[in-house]
Amino acid sequence: MLRLFLPPNLPEAAQRDAIALKIQIDSAATPTANLMPALAVLSRFCQGAPVPPPFVQLTRAQLKELIGTLAGQPVFFSLTEPGKNLLWLGPRLRGVSEHLAGPVSAAVPANPVPVAAGPRSLSVRTPRIVPREEPVTPLTVDGSEHYLAVTLPSRDHPAYASARELLASHGFALDPSTKKWWLRDRHKVLNFLASQGEVLRTRYHAEFTPNFEKQTATLAEATVETKVADAGGGEFAVTIGLAAGKAGEDDLRAALAAGRRFVEDGGKVYLLPPEQLDKLAARAAG
Repeated sequence: MLRLFLPPNLPEAAQRDAIALKIQIDSAATPTANLMPALAVLSRFCQGAPVPPPFVQLTRAQLKELIGTLAGQPVFFSLTEPGKNLLWLGPRLRGVSEHLAGPVSAAVPANPVPVAAGPRSLSVRTPRIVPREEPVTPLTVDGSEHYLAVTLPSRDHPAYASARELLASHGFALDPSTKKWWLRDRHKVLNFLASQGEVLRTRYHAEFTPNFEKQTATLAEATVETKVADAGGGEFAVTIGLAAGKAGEDDLRAALAAGRRFVEDGGKVYLLPPEQLDKLAARAAG
């Protein structure tokens, strides 16, 4: 029910005591006992919020404390490899714990001098979340099959630079008035959704607006389909292809030859994502 994503620039962010942590939590699920300490720590970091926000910024001390409550549990991931949990070496999180050592800002002195009871000194502070004027926001996708309007994540987001490069390399143009990146060409839009749709979902954890979901309801992904027919004499004929409505193999070949990663049939558009084409090639080779 809990997944925590660390940024690719963790070493640099740790030195600044400004580590952006993405949080995925299923608030409808009942938390297990081994997660309760971590959820309590997150709630404290977020000033008592019952459900943590999607992004928080932590200091080294805070992240180290959080890791201590989750030792051995496969809940930490890198944003660059969201499908592969980070490994543990005993109580240490591989590739992370080594960047959390050393002095931290706002640390308590190593040998504090005892003082008489009285008002707490403001010079000794515990790590806390500093309110942000601009909250860390995710990449957001709006539009239809005819255009796309993408809002980049905030500049503090660890994926900001690579997301900007992705859009620029696929022909998106920034509109300074709306601060959105636009792509206005049906052919390019469908090709982009086919080739980068999975990347948007898994690497950038993009949010798709209700308008986009409504306007793209006629889009679907072609799937790899295997058919087995009795050829007689105890033999069978195996046919492997992409299922895209009634579109045949010739239609698929023509689309790919023309640089189109989609085919149309009966008012529906079938995208041809690279992972499905790779599956088709692998099965055909096997």
